[in-house]
Amino acid sequence: MQKLAEYMEYIRTKLPLFVRFVKFSVVGGSGIIVNLSSLYLLVEFARLPKGLAGAIAIELSIINNFYWNNLWTWRDRRREPWWVRMFKFHLARGISALANLVILLILFYHFGLQYLLADVLGIIVAIIINFFFSEKWVFLE
Repeated sequence: MQKLAEYMEYIRTKLPLFVRFVKFSVVGGSGIIVNLSSLYLLVEFARLPKGLAGAIAIELSIINNFYWNNLWTWRDRRREPWWVRMFKFHLARGISALANLVILLILFYHFGLQYLLADVLGIIVAIIINFFFSEKWVFLE
């Protein structure tokens, strides 16, 4: 019976973090939709160069993700001004993008892993980094 009580206490303390991660993931999914649809519209209809269109699409997805994470995922943690949180959010995304790229390059060039699979593994690490930075630094308790 003691073990069951300990297990239930563990779940009770970890469940909010799990729920927050699920919300974070849903927001991330919306960011992918914003990124891809923006990129398509900017290239096909606005006729912007792909590099510029890609940069704009990425920024739009970062703004989308900040807005929804700020409003929904970490709505209980808005101690600092929004622009401070937005700056931290951008900085964290830059760090995770660099980690993603480094992992992609190491796995591809040093270990011969297929580049798309290497990128997926880099993205998984980037998601974990993004969540960690958001949880512990961007949206302070």
